[in-house]
Amino acid sequence: MKTNSKMIAGFLAVIVLLLSQLAITHKLQSDLYDNSVQIKEVEAPLNVMVEQVIGYDAMLTGRAHIALLHAQRGDYKAVGKYKASYDEIGAKLDNLLKKDARILLNRSKRPQDVKDRVDVILKELDKYNLLLVDLEVRAFAAMEDYNPGAAYSLIVGGDYDNYKQILYQNYRDWSEIELGVTTDLSNRILKESQQIVYLNLGISLGNMILVIITLLIIRSFFEEKYERYRLLYDSSNDAIMTLGPPDWKFASGNSMAIKMFNCKDEEQFTSLRPDELSPEKQPDGQPSGVKAKEMIDKAMKEGSNFFEWTHKRYKGEDFYANVLLSRVKDGGKTYLQATVRDITEHKMDEKLRKIISANTS
Repeated sequence: MKTNSKMIAGFLAVIVLLLSQLAITHKLQSDLYDNSVQIKEVEAPLNVMVEQVIGYDAMLTGRAHIALLHAQRGDYKAVGKYKASYDEIGAKLDNLLKKDARILLNRSKRPQDVKDRVDVILKELDKYNLLLVDLEVRAFAAMEDYNPGAAYSLIVGGDYDNYKQILYQNYRDWSEIELGVTTDLSNRILKESQQIVYLNLGISLGNMILVIITLLIIRSFFEEKYERYRLLYDSSNDAIMTLGPPDWKFASGNSMAIKMFNCKDEEQFTSLRPDELSPEKQPDGQPSGVKAKEMIDKAMKEGSNFFEWTHKRYKGEDFYANVLLSRVKDGGKTYLQATVRDITEHKMDEKLRKIISANTS
């Protein structure tokens, strides 16, 4: 696979992972929110409702027995007060079992078999509560007829205790179901929260690894490009160098430039200016420093400048050269690239031809 394809594949993999992370996290968070709302608005109220029903049932029994105690003492006025309280509590219990509990049960997202079990329990509670209410209402009627003995036989022992035992067992079964549903849902919320944490951690680590791999591929790509251009730069038969403002010293030089100017290494070469690697004056009589500045200014103004120049090897002899200065912009910086070709032999041949031609004439 080509480097470009590898980079694109790496970036696409990161994007796919990020999109997957967003999609899966959104799904888990939606489930987490739905389950939290389910507990708050349905399961927790149902769990509390069991306790309320048990409490109301105990209060009804208490009202009936306290009224019986007052009847046995001959305080029939108090019996009426407890009967009114009994009726009020009975209406609340009836409303819970027949309306509120069923509304919440229909809204619950628990499995259908669990709903069916609770439905059976509610029917059993309704059945035996009606049987108990019948006994308690008849007991209150007996008390109102000043017959506490008959009332006693109705709500103490016998069928009354049997019905109470059956109700207690149904209350306990219902309570266990509601506790189990709430616990399972709470555990699911905890599990989903952990999944979100682990998912984000895993995908983040995966993205980090992919990003690192992609960056290494990019680095390898640019290193390959750099080495290619460096090879062309260093293996050129022309001396190539760069120089920049404000002092216009050489900033870099290839192997041919260092060899041409007889420098020890690039560090020594970059410590010099063009006029320091030139004779004091050029063939036209201008000081090399002055003329070098003119050539540089022209190249900076026009973009390039090609001219002949007499150079000097470091601590050595002069030589003739063709010089091409090219303006280069890199980001916010502007500098010159110089290409220098030694034409000493060509110049000597040219002089020799002129001498031979003059002698022949």
